[in-house]
Amino acid sequence: MKKLLSTAACVLLCSACSDDEAGPVRPHTDYQRITLTEVITPIDAQTVSWSQEFRFANGQVTGSSTSQSFGTDEEQFTITLNETVTTTEGEAVVTDDEGTSTTYLLNDYGLATEAIRREAGGDTRFYRFGYTLSGSLHRLQAIEEHLADTLFAQLTFDELPASSSDQWQLTQQVGQYRQTFVLTLTTPLQAASSTSPVPPLFVSELHPLTLHTTALYGKLLGEAWPWVSHAASTAGNSGRRAYSYTFTPEGQLSTCTQSSSEQRTICYQFER
Repeated sequence: MKKLLSTAACVLLCSACSDDEAGPVRPHTDYQRITLTEVITPIDAQTVSWSQEFRFANGQVTGSSTSQSFGTDEEQFTITLNETVTTTEGEAVVTDDEGTSTTYLLNDYGLATEAIRREAGGDTRFYRFGYTLSGSLHRLQAIEEHLADTLFAQLTFDELPASSSDQWQLTQQVGQYRQTFVLTLTTPLQAASSTSPVPPLFVSELHPLTLHTTALYGKLLGEAWPWVSHAASTAGNSGRRAYSYTFTPEGQLSTCTQSSSEQRTICYQFER
């Protein structure tokens, strides 16, 4: 798999993970369960609800469940996909109910450096991850996805800005299609950055991260970013999405509302 990777990605990974002088720490989650829920506006008298639950033990992710329910007051249907995480020294394997498995190779900090995803349908995808060291915390800075020895998708993040008044750029390429997004930042998470360790909604829904949701929320791909995003748009300010948040008195993230052509609200719950 290593021969598939670009030199830039390898340099990024090595330079980010070899800086021991700052005293980097291993990712750790202080909750036993993190749950996201969303109720989608009824269509044709059907109420659709979605939930995603991430489970942890001793600070490490152990599994997740994603459910979607739909129907009427008289009859409801639910579809659930479960993922189990098995972690050993230097490796974490995420397996779902449908037979798809992703094997992550972990470095000394418990971060995924490479991954192989074997899908139930027969496709195999290869990944490489790069990180930047911010203080003592590693944060994801690049991910590459290869199909059949060919680079198919990648996502790269600019260096974190110095303050919440700045903008943050990330670039996504899928096939021949490439675009740059600009995130307008707002209030730093401060206490919420430690009490609500979750990635920005916009970032988590970008390919290829959509295929690594459990690893992303489980911190196998580094710590959550320290800022919340007030708005996201493509370069040139088209396709703009605005985000607003509510927090509990303890500083935990409670809701995230996205406003664009349609409005949606994600509710967060953190259980110790």
